Amino acid sequence: MQRRHNKNIQIAIHVLIWGSAFSLILTQVEHLGSFNRKDGSIYIPLFYGLLTHLILFYINACHLIPKYISSKRIKAYMMMVLLLFFGITIAETIADHIISVNIYSSEKEPFSAIFILNLIINGIFLSLSMAYGFINHWVITENQKQKLVKEKLSAELNYLKAQVNPHFLFNALNMAYASAQKHDDPTTADIIEELAGLLRYNLYECNDARVDLEKELHYIENYIHLQVRRLSEDIRKHIKIDIDKKTTHYRIAPLLLIPFVENVFKHGIHLSHQGDIEISINIDDDRLKLYTKNPDNPNRKVLDCDSIGIKNVKAQLDLLYKKKHSLLITTADNNYIVNLCIHLK
Repeated sequence: MQRRHNKNIQIAIHVLIWGSAFSLILTQVEHLGSFNRKDGSIYIPLFYGLLTHLILFYINACHLIPKYISSKRIKAYMMMVLLLFFGITIAETIADHIISVNIYSSEKEPFSAIFILNLIINGIFLSLSMAYGFINHWVITENQKQKLVKEKLSAELNYLKAQVNPHFLFNALNMAYASAQKHDDPTTADIIEELAGLLRYNLYECNDARVDLEKELHYIENYIHLQVRRLSEDIRKHIKIDIDKKTTHYRIAPLLLIPFVENVFKHGIHLSHQGDIEISINIDDDRLKLYTKNPDNPNRKVLDCDSIGIKNVKAQLDLLYKKKHSLLITTADNNYIVNLCIHLK
């Protein structure tokens, strides 16, 4: 609501400034080249001149600068802004010449003189547009930087707060594992050991920006194995797992894939609506391809692509693999399907 209010105020200020400038020109300027106030010829070029100035100003400030300067494509920006500037100036000059000669039968003014006058006026508006556009771009960039700093500090604080409970849980699992071995319960001991391994990876082995893909996939395999343990043999028959082993020289952002695998077991296993489950992770031409398919839970009111976990993953992908990934989440034939592709190099 606050952002919308600020946007409305900004629009109102722009309308006020342009309206005031145009009113001042309309009342104070007596002639413009061969156009003058006495015969009324000045009003038409003033109106379409305002239109061309608005187009020049806002296309440059609100489209070209954000598009090209943000991506540091300076040469492309200069080429586009010059094309815009000279294109509008030439079009305006031709219109002035046609109106002057054919409509008002004014004394023919040299085309070059009209062109130079429009060149100067449009140059002033382009300079104002650049000043506004660059300042606005700088303000937006600085606000984004400040927002990222605050989010990082908040995330670090939450991470430190969250460290206490996992460490306590890890120690408790070790004690439970020792107790299971003492009472000769190997199945329970194995489950606890696998769970402790997952927790160990979360706490100690995935704190870097990138981890070995081999370790990440081993973590996912352990998670799948732990989940499959609790399922009946009938359900296991409908589960197909295919995880590539040729991943030794690749690295990936940690814990990026696991939310999709978690969702398969979270929503794909239910007694009332059984179906096939597929999890496939393969490497092809330096691209990691994740494919999951599971029965779409009829009780799930909100698609996982709108859930917090998937939103977080999508945000991470946009930050870490911008223009180097594709994510498609669909539902078809009562199945929930995820296709993720990440370029690893």
